[in-house]
Amino acid sequence: MIVKNAFKPPVVLSVYSNLTFFVFSILSLFLGWYFNEIVGVTCGFVGLVLLMVSIKKDHVRQGVKLKDYTRQLSHNFHCLECNNHLGEHLEHGRVEGAPILYHCKKCEIIWFTGKHYTST
Repeated sequence: MIVKNAFKPPVVLSVYSNLTFFVFSILSLFLGWYFNEIVGVTCGFVGLVLLMVSIKKDHVRQGVKLKDYTRQLSHNFHCLECNNHLGEHLEHGRVEGAPILYHCKKCEIIWFTGKHYTST
């Protein structure tokens, strides 16, 4: 019996986070060079605060996307080797963090598709 991983969640990193990092880094260097260090440090500090806020928002969005991805994968899963529809997963109880496993009897593969989440 082989165990394979079918859990490949999407990664969420917004364009806003990337732009905040690059724009404020370059802007703080330019302002520090052209005007004085105080303006450059202030601009860098503002950029750092905005970057932390946008990364926090990305983290929240990642959690929502991860739950949606796991829910979608657990309701309609097909074996990635033979494309056989696997309707029921192996039941280990719906405890938060318990793995969601599907057994393909045709290929003799157990597929890991994610973990159970609480429905909040």
